[in-house]
Amino acid sequence: MPDNGRVPQREDCELAIVGIARGSFGFHVEGVSDELAPKGQETPVGGALKKIKSVLEAAQDDADDGRLAKEIGDLDARALKAVADFLRHIADNEAAFTLEFRLEEVRFGDAGEVRRGAERIGGAI
Repeated sequence: MPDNGRVPQREDCELAIVGIARGSFGFHVEGVSDELAPKGQETPVGGALKKIKSVLEAAQDDADDGRLAKEIGDLDARALKAVADFLRHIADNEAAFTLEFRLEEVRFGDAGEVRRGAERIGGAI
């Protein structure tokens, strides 16, 4: 898929900032769609957040390049580039980063960890 143009199924994956984290820069997001997934099924936003959490965890695992390749194998290069660019922006500002989703989190404790994660994701695209 090209690096520009319409994002497929964009209307199903919109997010809204619903709260600001106190004590640091951060925010809470929710899916904009009022539709609930059928019982036992994932919403598009929930599925995307679950997948990006797995990609970020794999990007931290320096010992296993195969794990990262497995996690990103079916993902759009444009989306992965956006994630790597976001992490680079965080690292350029000498910040740490945590993604919490469904009471589980992936944490990059300092800018160096964030930078390595960005490099691993960017290099795997």
